[in-house]
Amino acid sequence: MKISQFSNHYQVRKLTEADLEQVLVLYQTNPLYFEHYPPSPSLEGLRQDLVNCPPGKDLSDKYFVGYWWDNQLVAVLDLIADYPDDQIAYIGLFMVDGSLAGQGIGSKIMAELESQLGQYFQKVRLGYVVANPQASRFWQKKCFERVAEKTVESIQICIAEKSLL
Repeated sequence: MKISQFSNHYQVRKLTEADLEQVLVLYQTNPLYFEHYPPSPSLEGLRQDLVNCPPGKDLSDKYFVGYWWDNQLVAVLDLIADYPDDQIAYIGLFMVDGSLAGQGIGSKIMAELESQLGQYFQKVRLGYVVANPQASRFWQKKCFERVAEKTVESIQICIAEKSLL
């Protein structure tokens, strides 16, 4: 997959250590996310996000990317290819700058991303905190369907997926 093709509207590129302060600022515009899924964002945590992969995956499968508009970071995506199998792309995190919420940016990014992912995968999967109304509404509006539920450190997570066929 070519990261540059993730969007026709935004500049998309892999995030690096040099971007982490901007990512931290973006994360801090979304306190509801971290209220439901701690810990609070930090530079140390972001450094781990740059390299953390699920079991059996490595950095060649990881797309931790930023979306920019006029040199402003507007969204962050952490995507794992071929996880949990080779027909699925897994979104570990998708976050839009909270000050830009409600403008359709997240919907536009997801529509473009799904179009791109559909060339490589049959499904896209993700998990969101059941108690987070913002996340629940967004992913249900995007037609993601619940396939399972699990509890992580006493937090209920809805595992949802969407067919790309």
